[in-house]
Amino acid sequence: MAVHRPTRFIDDLVPLILASSEHWWPSDFVHLAVVSRAWLIPVQRRLYAAPTLASFRACRLFARTLDRNPSLLPFIHGMDICPVAMCEVADGWPMCHDTNSLRRLLNIHGLTSLRLGGELAVAAERFLRSLASAHTITELHIDGSKRDTGTGQRRYISPSASLEWDHTTTFRFPNLRKFTLSHLELNIEPPSVSYCLKLEEVTMDRVDIVSGWLHHLAHGSWHHLRTLTIKNTDPCDLEEQVKLVLECCTDSLTSLRYEIDHDSVRDIVFESMIVPCSTLRELRISGVHVSAFKLSDLALFFPSLVTLSVFGRSVHVAPSEWVMFLHSGALPTLRDLHIPNGHGPPFTRWTEGMHRSIQDAGALKNVRVHKPSHRL
Repeated sequence: MAVHRPTRFIDDLVPLILASSEHWWPSDFVHLAVVSRAWLIPVQRRLYAAPTLASFRACRLFARTLDRNPSLLPFIHGMDICPVAMCEVADGWPMCHDTNSLRRLLNIHGLTSLRLGGELAVAAERFLRSLASAHTITELHIDGSKRDTGTGQRRYISPSASLEWDHTTTFRFPNLRKFTLSHLELNIEPPSVSYCLKLEEVTMDRVDIVSGWLHHLAHGSWHHLRTLTIKNTDPCDLEEQVKLVLECCTDSLTSLRYEIDHDSVRDIVFESMIVPCSTLRELRISGVHVSAFKLSDLALFFPSLVTLSVFGRSVHVAPSEWVMFLHSGALPTLRDLHIPNGHGPPFTRWTEGMHRSIQDAGALKNVRVHKPSHRL
């Protein structure tokens, strides 16, 4: 009787197996790492590529791991450091005893992406100055959300998340391309010279500009911007700021998202723009006043739109007006139109027949008309 020998596993298949799915859990990597030496390095390369550290204890333990295993350092390309304050308090400020660990992590060379949050989002410029290789960072996110200030006797009045941006900070990040700021106070010092910063994607999510002007973030270099996302609670706070930025990137911007949390009677921020933005392909606006007349303005400001999304209870465009807008061919390149479930004032929900009339008008112009899956 023939004896069947077990087939030998081909080690070269390991990277292919790991690349076959993007949904591996860290626990899966831990188990795979102990299968054999052939699995160890490919797993480490994925497991340590962008670690997330949500506490000061995690920072301390990870820094100790790197000190004991320096061979892991080349695998680290990004870090998400958002420790919350679960430590002693003095004079209303958390006393953290992990400064050495943080300094060790911020001294890692070759990082390309970095997210600072939790207590590191308080006067975040302190930690940006501590980066050993800020020149390699291409993606930077300062996140002031989800900050735990403790409970009971350990609770304290937490300082606001904040960032001070000046020309010194700018010159430390010459390769920054994606810049995200969330839930913080921003102070921008006016520059004395133009920057060589080539920002391609900027997101401002509930940012309060305490002093300075947003367009000074990349003074003289906004012509590289391709994607701009603005989310805020009040359109008045950033209205003029956003307009100045838009006027600086009319030859490069391809995607613009302007979203206000609460529906407003304010008109769209770019209604008085002088120079049209012919490069814009995607526009999403939510929470601001939009009328049929303003739709015509949009076609003038952004004549090359492929995707247009208009949401919120402040959209005062009736179904018949949407039909007329589509029939007019004001946006000849438009292919996808996302609209709300009704119009105001007062807000009136549309019937299926109303939606169908808009979709039929879109079909004649080769435009797919989408309605939101959620209730407005």
